[in-house]
Amino acid sequence: MNFPILLPSLKCSLKSGQENLTYFGKSTNFRLIDFWRWSMSDILSNSTRGKLAEFIVGTAVGTDFASPRDEWDTVLT
Repeated sequence: MNFPILLPSLKCSLKSGQENLTYFGKSTNFRLIDFWRWSMSDILSNSTRGKLAEFIVGTAVGTDFASPRDEWDTVLT
């Protein structure tokens, strides 16, 4: 008999970028901002440009940016 695996939902919160990255509970020499700089600095790349466009439209329509962007959300809130 197969039973579904139920995983708890994860709650995402806004980050400052100053959070330390850890490895097995031990702090590394890197912060979240280091990852953001490395992964998102090229705002002309296709995937980043789309997110930037969403942000620009969101600012124009008064989106509440108090919570993180939901990758699968269908509505700007």
